[in-house]
Amino acid sequence: MKQETTEINANDKTLAPATLKETFSRADNYDIFLMTVGTIAAVGSGVMMPISNVLFGDIMDELNGDPDLVGKVQDGMGRKFGDFIFNIVQFFASIIISFYLSWKLSLVLLVSIPAVMAAGYYLVMTVTAAQQEALSQYAKAGGLASQTFGAIRTVNALNVQPSVISQYRRYLYEAMIVGIRKGVNVGLGNGALYAALFLTNALCYWYGGELVADAAERNCFSDRCVSGGDVMAVFFCLIMGSMALGQAVPPLTTFSAARIAVSHILETVNRKPLINSLSDEGLKPDIKCRGDIEIKNLEFAYPSRPSLMVCKNYSLSIKAGETVAFVGASGCGK
Repeated sequence: MKQETTEINANDKTLAPATLKETFSRADNYDIFLMTVGTIAAVGSGVMMPISNVLFGDIMDELNGDPDLVGKVQDGMGRKFGDFIFNIVQFFASIIISFYLSWKLSLVLLVSIPAVMAAGYYLVMTVTAAQQEALSQYAKAGGLASQTFGAIRTVNALNVQPSVISQYRRYLYEAMIVGIRKGVNVGLGNGALYAALFLTNALCYWYGGELVADAAERNCFSDRCVSGGDVMAVFFCLIMGSMALGQAVPPLTTFSAARIAVSHILETVNRKPLINSLSDEGLKPDIKCRGDIEIKNLEFAYPSRPSLMVCKNYSLSIKAGETVAFVGASGCGK
């Protein structure tokens, strides 16, 4: 008895963890190739997000900080464009594979695609719209709080704390209403989606069972005959394909908005100003400048408002060494 106990205790010894080299010691050249490619892809994927943030900032600088246009372009050219390609390819691949497995069952189940697609589209669109609206309300509340804390002395001096608190509560209340509406829409969307899935499932089992029973009666067990596995594969292919088609519509809408935003960006980038401050064209004095500045009978109007003369018969004389300050309202021609 003692000897058996000793053997059991000897087998229960704790093993030291394997080294990194020992962990991959059984990997062949193909495994090493796949792990190398996966590691490089993972590194590239991790680096792309910071780089995209840098590009985002550069684009904002070019557009004078217009975040709305930049955000639309980023959405349309970022992950959602890849999601659109992924969903479209998944839809067509699912249809092709399902018809290859059983064209009869696929034709019958095609009637369920509009219902599943509509339910999935409704669910995605309502959730996305609710999230954007809630984020907008939270952003307004956060902006109000930031402005209030930044000018807290003025707020206290004017005794407007009750008004600010009331406005802040209004933003949060609207966000709460959006959340409640989102919950109702999500419930309706999930209910419609699962109803379509269960009805499609019932239709698939009924007609698929008929096909399997007919094949069994004919003693057909080759690859040309429908089996139970083929029925399940066709069902899941068509369901996933229809859901992918429904999820491909929102990215397509985002891509359309991105195209419109890009047109505005290109208009800004390619626009040639009527007054080019960096141009070397024009008259250049041949004599050496003494430092005196004299303007006689100057007339000037902005290109955007040619009918409104900002300077009319304006004359000015500044001697060398003098310090002159131009004071006036915005747009007066300083």
